[in-house]
Amino acid sequence: MARQHARSNAIARRRGAAMVIALVTLLVITLLSGAIVRSLLLHLRQTRVTAIELQASALADAALARAVAQIRANRQYDGETWRAPTGHSDDAEHMGVADIRIARSGDGLTIEVAARYPDDPMRRVLATRRLEVSDIKTEPSAGRGPQETAP
Repeated sequence: MARQHARSNAIARRRGAAMVIALVTLLVITLLSGAIVRSLLLHLRQTRVTAIELQASALADAALARAVAQIRANRQYDGETWRAPTGHSDDAEHMGVADIRIARSGDGLTIEVAARYPDDPMRRVLATRRLEVSDIKTEPSAGRGPQETAP
């Protein structure tokens, strides 16, 4: 009887040890899974921030090109606040705002652009551009010569 009791105690200890090993293994797997999920979420957030920064930069470049085109068409153009939709919707998440300001000095002028994307006070990114111009040629009127076209 004592032998059987010792044998059952040994089996119980092995089962207990196996249970502890299984629980520790599950704990390690859970911790690793949590770390992987956290890392993926961090990368997702960083990707979103990078996309917003790129969109703000592209908006600033477009606003600068818009200002140059407006000045070529109208020498009296003095800037504007340009609201540019960037998606299929007109909501703030898909709307960019660019403040275009023109400062004149002598024969030259300075174009300053401050582009905000998205038009949301909590998540927006600001991209700025500044261009100093000494002479902007006006657009040739129809029939007065070749015009450049973008590809």
